[in-house]
Amino acid sequence: MLMLLASSSVAASLLGTERTLHPTVMTELAIVSVADTEESNRIAVLGDKAVVKEGVSVKRASAASGSGLLVIQHPTSGRYGTTDGGILVFLHTASDLQGLAADYGLKVKDALSVAPVGVLIPVDIKTSISFLEPLRSDPRVIDAQIDANYYDKSAN
Repeated sequence: MLMLLASSSVAASLLGTERTLHPTVMTELAIVSVADTEESNRIAVLGDKAVVKEGVSVKRASAASGSGLLVIQHPTSGRYGTTDGGILVFLHTASDLQGLAADYGLKVKDALSVAPVGVLIPVDIKTSISFLEPLRSDPRVIDAQIDANYYDKSAN
């Protein structure tokens, strides 16, 4: 029993630390199709997408136009990920979602029907991270996180 309490305390401590850290938006990086990039230009591969330096030459002009995704880097693992700028919010009450979005100038992208959880999105997705602390401090919010998919960090 004591071991269980100790491990729970350590886990809670670690989760608290993780919660205060934010991913970094890698504005100098872009997402393009793996098929449209030379292997030597790839920083990382995320499924069928490649992370490349912004402005790198690609095989098709349409590939350079962007995917609508931001490249982010996890604060502790260094893994790359992608996000559309969505902010996952966990609320005390589901009915607070619309009001919360309006108060922060965000749009509701999605709302779960089975739990008081929703996804909010700013007009400029590059500003998503700046909303995390204010949302976390709001009494209606249990937690707020960037809605992201992280991938194994691999060079190519």
